[in-house]
Amino acid sequence: MTDMEAVRINGRMLNSYKGRRVIVMGEVIQQDKDRYFLRTSDGMEITAYLQPGEYINSKFAQFTGTVGADGILVVETVHSTTDNFNMANYDKYIQLTNNSNFEEVFA
Repeated sequence: MTDMEAVRINGRMLNSYKGRRVIVMGEVIQQDKDRYFLRTSDGMEITAYLQPGEYINSKFAQFTGTVGADGILVVETVHSTTDNFNMANYDKYIQLTNNSNFEEVFA
């Protein structure tokens, strides 16, 4: 994996990736200026800081960023998705891609 690549994770995995680039799908549950409170695909609640001027115009979005030492996601890019995104199916995908039994399939 290069420095520019990011690992797709869910909320439970977040603290295991401190200092690394990750991709997280989240449902926006609250916003306070550039700070967003998200529910991840596995139902965990996390905090994400967006870059100034970034915004989310849907219920669900994909966040790419670096996990800080405090477990907060510092977002580099955000991509809004449809309001009917299936988080349960997405979480099943995350579990498969992070399962060592399937490393070769998802490499």
